[in-house]
Amino acid sequence: MSRVLITGANGWIARALGQALVQRGDSVCGLTRRPGSTPDGVAEWLHEADDFEGLEKAWPNGRSFDVVVHLAARVHAPEDDGEATEAAYLATNTTATLRLAELSRARGVGRFVFLSSVKALGDTEPGRPWREDDLPQPGDAYGRSKRRAEEGLAALEGIEVVT
Repeated sequence: MSRVLITGANGWIARALGQALVQRGDSVCGLTRRPGSTPDGVAEWLHEADDFEGLEKAWPNGRSFDVVVHLAARVHAPEDDGEATEAAYLATNTTATLRLAELSRARGVGRFVFLSSVKALGDTEPGRPWREDDLPQPGDAYGRSKRRAEEGLAALEGIEVVT
């Protein structure tokens, strides 16, 4: 049995993952900003601050996890208004991701799973399936923020990172 923390636990993917892990027998905690939104069997950890601000102080005493699955993200902006949109995506998808990963490492988590996006590589395939050696060319603020998070996580030591 693993002890798993899922961020963005009220999202579509996170809810399905939480239910599957509970059915498998894992102990699952869902980190969310909205109360009452985690699936049955998933313990709720409510933290309403944006971008995991203050999470280090809110981490429950004595609570440890084997795995953190990071699914929370800024995904859809109504329109791209330049610098403000770029900053918002970077704050949530890059800075907050790295904050959570570093805190996870400090709290003894062994594995950090990050759900990125194909948009971190680019907006269109190069006429064939993507390969690891393809040069990333994200075309929008969302893709750039996910790519920068991937780069930051790749440099993180002391915790296994799965992207």
